[in-house]
Amino acid sequence: MTTVELRPRKPIEEPLPGADRRGAPDPTTRTRERETTRVRAERHFGPLRALGWLFVFAILVAGALVGALVYRIAFPPAEPAPVTEVLEPSPDVVVAVRDLARLETASFHMERVIDLRERQQTLFGLVQAEDAILLVAAADVSAGVDLTKLQDGDIV
Repeated sequence: MTTVELRPRKPIEEPLPGADRRGAPDPTTRTRERETTRVRAERHFGPLRALGWLFVFAILVAGALVGALVYRIAFPPAEPAPVTEVLEPSPDVVVAVRDLARLETASFHMERVIDLRERQQTLFGLVQAEDAILLVAAADVSAGVDLTKLQDGDIV
């Protein structure tokens, strides 16, 4: 009969991480390790990067505000020109006078024209604006005796 000798098998050795079966370093493993390190760094420094950009933006805004303030101090705005109102006086004009066959002695038709202008200067005198209003008022006036106020004792 034949005897079989049982020997324990030689265990298969797993290569170390980052090395192939011969023990040489695996270049892809190093790349993976670098990527993993980069991902960790991005996770860790991501909020810091956002804070850095926020800080840069805040510095730019502060610089713009300081620049505007320096410009205002160096070149103060000119005093606004006083508002000029021009009221051209015009006489009252009696347009018609007529005698009436009633107890009214006269009737007047009067008109008044009012011309009002306002001038303004803005932007250091570069822009000039003028507003104008023309108002025409007309009235009919009757002069005479008001018979509604007459009472019995007023007649003799």
